[in-house]
Amino acid sequence: MVSIITITYNRAILLKKTIESVLKQSYHNWEYIIIDDGSDDNTQEMIHSFQSSKILYKKLNHSGKLGYLRNYGIEMAKGEFIAFLDSDDIWDEKKLELQVRLMLGNPKLDYSICNFYHFNELGTDKKTGYISNNNIEANNLFKEYFNDNLPIYPSTLLIKKSCFYEYAPFDESLPVGDVNFLYKLTKYYLGSVLFDRLVKIRKHSTNLSLILGMNIPEEIIYTLDIFYANGMITKNQYRDKTMRYHYMGGLYLLKNGKIKEARQQFKRAFSTKFHLKSILRYILTFRYYTNKGKETDYS
Repeated sequence: MVSIITITYNRAILLKKTIESVLKQSYHNWEYIIIDDGSDDNTQEMIHSFQSSKILYKKLNHSGKLGYLRNYGIEMAKGEFIAFLDSDDIWDEKKLELQVRLMLGNPKLDYSICNFYHFNELGTDKKTGYISNNNIEANNLFKEYFNDNLPIYPSTLLIKKSCFYEYAPFDESLPVGDVNFLYKLTKYYLGSVLFDRLVKIRKHSTNLSLILGMNIPEEIIYTLDIFYANGMITKNQYRDKTMRYHYMGGLYLLKNGKIKEARQQFKRAFSTKFHLKSILRYILTFRYYTNKGKETDYS
């Protein structure tokens, strides 16, 4: 059985389409766990309107801790496999069928990933997702993921529940924890990539990554610190990646008018590894104070 887990907060309108995509699955041996992080819209009424005994709805007090909420759902799960589905994404009707078939056909696999599209209110972007058509089977995918050659969204995953018992629960100290989790999953377990496009990833102004902003680079740097301290990545890998995310954090802060904080991030970037763009951005933060009243584009 597959235990599907969705975390939601005040997304009743978007969540309706997400639930409908689960109910249309050609694979029927599933339970659907929806963890509500204290919504105050009509989420509960909308979910109950489906009148499905396979939907297990649990409303908690609002915490904003995605890792904690996902771990809560995993504890509730009775299935052999775990599938995450973000509350704004949509599955193709064959998503579970094809991934379960792949997993059962290769007992060495611990998890699988499927291909995806991005979409928004204007339509679907057919150019997004993985380019290759050759499925990858039973590989350690850490190098590809770490080097940003293999983007992974939670909604594309199917994972053996046993993976969560040792290395790969979500770190509940982090606001999101996705990258920390995916680093561990791809590092310690064997995965497969199914190149069928089976998930639509919605892009919009309330995406969690946009709302949490600076938390994402900080979480990645936190994870890199742990991996480097435990000898799981090389010094060069650590410096390259840490520099990059300090720089990205600086850009985010700069665009949000937090000049002093941005300057600190740029300094940390080029202090970790020489990076000309970080040095130039660092210098530009001082020019800001000589351009009062004049709008400056730092992008």
